[in-house]
Amino acid sequence: MPTLPTEPHQQRQMAQSFGTDPARYDRTRPPYPNALITRILAAAQSTTPDTEPPSPPSNTTTTTTTTTTTTTTTTTTATATATIDKTTTIQATSTDIDGVHIAGVNTTDDLTDVNMTDVNATDDMTGVNMTDVNATGVNTTDDVTGVNVDGVNVADVGCGTGTAARQFRRAGCRVLGIEPDARMAGFAREQGFDVEVATFEEWEPAGRQFDVVAAGTSWHWVDPVAGAAKAARILRPGGLFAAFWHAPEPPPELNEALGTALKRVMPDAPFDLSQRPARSSMDGYQPLLTRAADGIRAAGTFSAPEQWSFAWEHRYTRDEWLDQLPTSGILTRLPPAPLAHIIQEVATAIDTLGGTFTVSYTTAAVVARKRQPPVRAAQ
Repeated sequence: MPTLPTEPHQQRQMAQSFGTDPARYDRTRPPYPNALITRILAAAQSTTPDTEPPSPPSNTTTTTTTTTTTTTTTTTTATATATIDKTTTIQATSTDIDGVHIAGVNTTDDLTDVNMTDVNATDDMTGVNMTDVNATGVNTTDDVTGVNVDGVNVADVGCGTGTAARQFRRAGCRVLGIEPDARMAGFAREQGFDVEVATFEEWEPAGRQFDVVAAGTSWHWVDPVAGAAKAARILRPGGLFAAFWHAPEPPPELNEALGTALKRVMPDAPFDLSQRPARSSMDGYQPLLTRAADGIRAAGTFSAPEQWSFAWEHRYTRDEWLDQLPTSGILTRLPPAPLAHIIQEVATAIDTLGGTFTVSYTTAAVVARKRQPPVRAAQ
């Protein structure tokens, strides 16, 4: 579950603590499902009506579409909810995650040989039809075959070290990063990205327009109302806003070990991870998605927000997990001695699991399209 304050955008110190070790952050944080990047770009390139069509009632269940490819089966379920107007769950697989090794499957080929010709997402996103999107031969080191991304401009809000930016660039997009931490921005610049150092709320776009405003694991640090208004300001009509997060579900033994160690070194901490949670990690992240959707509605210039979910897994070694652990927001500001104690406690728990374990992830996104201006009737 996220270790975030009630109003995370007001906690800039935690947000900027991630720049303490940008190289570690970059090498240990997982990329986003290629299916998410592909779908964002397909949606950004699709045509939409001039005005927003009526939203379905909040108790409406939309169509379920199942697509079988040559390598995997992908199931898409769209369900309307009271807080997010539509929800889509996609079962991502080993071929969807850039460079992630899952259950003995090497994913360096990404979406190679996956044919999405028959995928119809008309029920998943207003005005978006992916029927003609052919993802055969997609490789994130090149581009998104079948999706015309030539000239697509992406504003990456809170780009950090460039995790999502790399995936958009590999797909053929032009990416501008906006990052408040100069250390993270410097790392991303070393990867060849243009990055401007500022909070998104204070950043000056100087009249620039974008096809996509994306925020990977960063929108919770942005004021949801002011941020949505700024996104609407810089998006072209019909452009797409997408904020997305990973919700990891590690084995409960690891959470318990982490929580117990934290109580020893941080007895006054306002959270307790030592008890097995009654809710899933996704339940903990849902308030972030709801806040983002509420901000979109408040802006008044977007279509009804939708929620997409991509489920996938990654098998970690002991060293991989311990390497990423210090990048957690609750640990980035700890002195070396207590941090070492926590790492040792978690290492012992991993050893009891046999040295490797599987983490289930849900990558969830809130998306909305900037409305097209109404067409005036001829006089």
